[in-house]
Amino acid sequence: MNLLEKGARHARDLVKRVKHSVTPGTAGGGHTESALYCYGVWMRHLVGCCDHAQLEVPSAVAEIGPGRSLGTCLAAILSGANHAWAFDHIRYVDLQENVTVLDELIRLFQCRAPIPDERVLPRVFPALSSYEFPRHILTDDRLAAALVPARLAAIRRALEGERGGDVLIDYIAPWDPSVKVPDCLVDLVFSQAVMLYVRDLEEAYAAMRGWLRPGGAMSHTINFTSIGIVPSWDGHWNYDDDNWLAIEGIQPYRISRHPYSMHVQAMKAAGLGIAHVASETAAPSTSRDRLAKRFDNLSDEDRTTARAFMIARCL
Repeated sequence: MNLLEKGARHARDLVKRVKHSVTPGTAGGGHTESALYCYGVWMRHLVGCCDHAQLEVPSAVAEIGPGRSLGTCLAAILSGANHAWAFDHIRYVDLQENVTVLDELIRLFQCRAPIPDERVLPRVFPALSSYEFPRHILTDDRLAAALVPARLAAIRRALEGERGGDVLIDYIAPWDPSVKVPDCLVDLVFSQAVMLYVRDLEEAYAAMRGWLRPGGAMSHTINFTSIGIVPSWDGHWNYDDDNWLAIEGIQPYRISRHPYSMHVQAMKAAGLGIAHVASETAAPSTSRDRLAKRFDNLSDEDRTTARAFMIARCL
């Protein structure tokens, strides 16, 4: 059995395992300690930005809210990026889990595994028109350079904290938008089901815009629902702030309850142009007169947009 056949068999085994181990929540998230989850998330952002924003495969990326592992950043590095920044509100990452995720990601890339679809990752958004490995973006020549043994060894050393090598990984936690990052450093900023927790959108998008190189892009999968805190998907807009605080209780993260239009406005205020939006819609569950005063001016678009995959570029 050759290397490609072994890699394909490993990928099939990983799919079987992830069907039992990944149980994404209502927010559309998943377990980032799963290599297949990280692979599926990264491929959606990469394909989306290359196809809709004419982005080249990025050499430097920044992820907001990586969670339990740096797997999605590692997938970006295995695609050819040399520098990855990962920003989180709480420090979660465990080094040994990253080593395991890296090994499984390497096999997925080596065998050109297809992108996991909704049967494997049922709550990961957005859907794609094709789940075949994106050979038009990650060519054999590009992957041959990205996956040479010397470079894989450099990635492992970077995970262990080595500085000054060919591959750099910066994990910053805790982070908030006031933490300074060198300007014009990054080709792509991305997040998956994280921006629903950000309260000051203008500050956050302005900070991310400052990291982007000219021509760079950002892509965010954003959830606008109540993420199951109340039974109806849009029930969080029926409560004033005091009542919602009592309902939500003590949580390490609190949803901001910002609707779709506020993200659009904040991106534009930061000097970003919307390049692509894929939306998941749902019918409002209650009448407009039941909305809390803070939300009584929600547009019809806001009231029906449950999730969106948004790509924006520097103007």
